[in-house]
Amino acid sequence: MGKFEPPKPLPKTSFLRTEMKRWKTKEIIPKFRFLQDKTKSFQIMFHNIQSLPKHINLIRNDKCFTNSDIIILGET
Repeated sequence: MGKFEPPKPLPKTSFLRTEMKRWKTKEIIPKFRFLQDKTKSFQIMFHNIQSLPKHINLIRNDKCFTNSDIIILGET
């Protein structure tokens, strides 16, 4: 096997770099706000997620998930 070489850093003017910075500072307002509303009597959430250990904090901090009574995750 060859030696792993990490990718070069993104240029400072990269649109991807700008979006990654914005993503960390702005709250995403979901279109389906009702999923965050706990007035429903019973809510089941299913999500297909890749690399659960890497993304577990996204789930722990998401109101849609934390307000659900049952969470079903499928890892691909």
